Amino acid sequence: MKKIEAIIRPEALRPLQQALVQIGIPGMSASDVRGLGRQGSQVQLHSGGGLRLDFLRKVRVEIVLEERQEAQVLALIEQVNRTGRIGDGKVFTGPLETAHRIRTAEQGLLAI
Repeated sequence: MKKIEAIIRPEALRPLQQALVQIGIPGMSASDVRGLGRQGSQVQLHSGGGLRLDFLRKVRVEIVLEERQEAQVLALIEQVNRTGRIGDGKVFTGPLETAHRIRTAEQGLLAI
């Protein structure tokens, strides 16, 4: 099994979800996160002339899948999220040792 973690723009979440369902990947988790990278940060002026650098809002998507699906899903994530501008996101992949479904006690690929 593999785990893919993608940090993407919030507006790309719905198109990514729809594209994943179309290729047979119905399960994913998404959480709101904040980050700071090459894109920089949002500069906000405050009364008194102070500047504050805020982290940018992003979404972290986590997908667990069979190893044979990895290349297709990575290509899809890039296709849906690539605008060519700084801030398109990052994707991290890694092996996943096992998974357990709490309700049924299924393990491994049966649990996803």
